[in-house]
Amino acid sequence: MADRRKTPRKPVKLMGTITVPAEAKKIERGCEISDISDNGMRIETDYIRTIRPGTLFRAKIILDDPQHSTLEVTCLVRNMRQDKLSMMMNSEFENLDESQLQAIKSYMMKVELGNTEVSQ
Repeated sequence: MADRRKTPRKPVKLMGTITVPAEAKKIERGCEISDISDNGMRIETDYIRTIRPGTLFRAKIILDDPQHSTLEVTCLVRNMRQDKLSMMMNSEFENLDESQLQAIKSYMMKVELGNTEVSQ
């Protein structure tokens, strides 16, 4: 099966939170980002009844850089898998401003370099 992604995803293990603006109560839920690209990311979290493909949500990602920088982005659910306890969502970044684009591109370069460094 050919990879249809516009840009390659890099495996990561980042923590963060998501909020669904369409919900009556803006509940911040913990999540884990398992891969990321210039265009989106895969998120694993507890089951959320109100999320389905096409839903917009806000994500706050804690990067694994020395400063533990946070990146806040709006995302669109492209597809998902779920059971009664958890869900995995493939999402696409939406309406990124220049600083968000630069932060993601910079992080992706560091992830790329980190994968090629030799451990000592």
